Amino acid sequence: MTHNSPPDAVAALFPSASDRNRVENWLTGELQRALLRIQAGPVTPTIDMAAFRAELDTYDFGKPRPLEEMLRWTIERMEHGIVQMA
Repeated sequence: MTHNSPPDAVAALFPSASDRNRVENWLTGELQRALLRIQAGPVTPTIDMAAFRAELDTYDFGKPRPLEEMLRWTIERMEHGIVQMA
């Protein structure tokens, strides 16, 4: 998976069918791998909230980021930050 610079706003909001399919396929694989990790881990949250807040402070929410990078980041935080129902 390559991490190119984010597309402009229009392209990001209205990706082509091939880009949607690529991301859907990638995301399906990422979610399947996350499910395996979740099933092997604790049910209760393990997130370090202080570290999470410090990490959020480093983000510039006005600057676009690559979709796959942000989806992976979100999946990882959800793995550790919520009660697991899988």
